[in-house]
Amino acid sequence: MSPGYREDIRRALSLLEAWCSEKRTNKTVEAITSRVAGRFIHDSFIATKKHPKSANKHITCLSSYWKWLVKRHGITVNPWAGQSISANVPQRRDMPTAQKRPFTDAEVRKLLTGIRLPRERDISIINALRACYELMMERER
Repeated sequence: MSPGYREDIRRALSLLEAWCSEKRTNKTVEAITSRVAGRFIHDSFIATKKHPKSANKHITCLSSYWKWLVKRHGITVNPWAGQSISANVPQRRDMPTAQKRPFTDAEVRKLLTGIRLPRERDISIINALRACYELMMERER
């Protein structure tokens, strides 16, 4: 398993753990049933209008972890099996494209300081440079 995927699984488990704390749900593997998993998916992704691709990535990570638990620790059921969010769920549109604005320096600092892995920082900087280049090319037209 790649370090990046391991980090994705940790992130998904952190989301689940935080949700369990908020909903006062037991944080044991046995307490996470299909019904609890469904409530987590609804509360964390559907109600908050997360993009289906992002939501399904977290669900897939949780499912992978539970597959490993089934294989290595005798857990009998993977509550994440068959769970996903349909791609035809309306996407969140906070503001029309014409009203989008560049990030402020403080927002950029906050975004970059939140990145923990060096590879994620490199990817973020490359994407930011690409966005700047595309903006420059658009203005030249």
